[in-house]
Amino acid sequence: MISGILTVLSFLLCAAKFVTRRLADAKADHLLMKIHTPASLALIIFSVMHAWSSWKLRMQQPLGAALGLIVLLGVFLLVLSHVCTRRWGRLWLRVHQAATLLILVCMVLQAVTGSLL
Repeated sequence: MISGILTVLSFLLCAAKFVTRRLADAKADHLLMKIHTPASLALIIFSVMHAWSSWKLRMQQPLGAALGLIVLLGVFLLVLSHVCTRRWGRLWLRVHQAATLLILVCMVLQAVTGSLL
């Protein structure tokens, strides 16, 4: 449970960079750019930790497990889009944003369905 909360918090820190960029707040954008890399590493670590610790519950909550696997896929796409920035050209940002949206939707669905079951 704690690893899931830490995953969500690190994701929100990473996604906040998108918001500050749109608000054209240079100071906040610069601050979040510095936080973005450590928060990204935390997202990778905490999402893997959460998946590892929650694996035993996959048969009791199959929908939550499926959504969690999709979140892991989204994290993988985030890393891949970052690594392939130069090779993919402008496409990397679209993949990065799509993976972020995928993660957001799955995290919300996982929270809602987990509280309903």
